[in-house]
Amino acid sequence: MKAIRATLFVSILTLFLGVSASAQAAPSLQPNTLSAHDLGLLFEQDGEPMELALLSEKEMEETQGAWIPAIVATYFAFRFARYAWGPVKQWFRPFGRSFSRSGNFPTTSARWGTNRHFREQIGSSRLRDLNARLRNTRLPGNWWRTRDPGHFHYWRH
Repeated sequence: MKAIRATLFVSILTLFLGVSASAQAAPSLQPNTLSAHDLGLLFEQDGEPMELALLSEKEMEETQGAWIPAIVATYFAFRFARYAWGPVKQWFRPFGRSFSRSGNFPTTSARWGTNRHFREQIGSSRLRDLNARLRNTRLPGNWWRTRDPGHFHYWRH
């Protein structure tokens, strides 16, 4: 279960870091709105029709199983990422019991980063340093919800 959560976290993080935000309007959810001319352009290159051909039997046999190295590489990449990043909960915990040091009362909060003891579960020294900086990051504002670094308090108990 921990491996699945770690894999999911790395995938989501990669998605967030790899996708740039844009201010474009969301595409409409209408069914196929392409005209016959647009569909014709899909199979043209520089105004000339593309020449598409089926693979021969020999070419099919040569490419059979070509995806196996990619699967093996992906497996080892996720194992390395799991070691380097450490447990997901050492980076972000969206909901849980906490304590507001600035207000001196128990709360329910989102927390990011982790303490020195649990930070050692992160394999990469650079990522440990990043986690330490993350832990000391405070959200803007000066009210009891954001005053503690590494926390956003939802409500008091």
